[in-house]
Amino acid sequence: MSLVYLWSKQGVLLCIVKYLKIGIYEISALAIILFATLLRVLLAALNWPYSTSDEGTMGIMAMHIAYRGEHPIFWYGQHYMGTLEAYLAAALFHVFGVSVFTLRLSSIILYVLFMVAMYFLTGVLYTNLKFCSLARLPFCLPPGLRSPTVAMSLRIDHGCATWGMLVGDWLSDSVSGVIN
Repeated sequence: MSLVYLWSKQGVLLCIVKYLKIGIYEISALAIILFATLLRVLLAALNWPYSTSDEGTMGIMAMHIAYRGEHPIFWYGQHYMGTLEAYLAAALFHVFGVSVFTLRLSSIILYVLFMVAMYFLTGVLYTNLKFCSLARLPFCLPPGLRSPTVAMSLRIDHGCATWGMLVGDWLSDSVSGVIN
């Protein structure tokens, strides 16, 4: 290979694909995660759905962290839920300013991390890469679009956590039967 080809766009892309061993299933997983992320950002930019009291509480906590120097460990009034999203939103408030979109951006970041974690979980539990790509499809849609009984929100609260626990439990049960 010539040095000119290695520095061309196709040469660099080819080297990256060979080095990282990226196949069609990894590319499909990346496409699904990108599609889901862009869908969430689009819906957040369109201010859909309307804000809920939970989102308002998260915003108040983030503003208190960002501008009053408070450091809560639990949600206000709910001493069993953590505040990671509020701390992330507080950091984003300093960068982008206080807005509903910025508040939702913090949950979108956590959502992307969740999707990547689900990809690796299904990859560890299953050797069938086709299933790994298909297993994350239900996570692409906001909870309100997946089921009418789930609260319509863009946050990773009850909807994605429930799906994640059910899929993780189902995968671990089916793999434990193979291991035993």
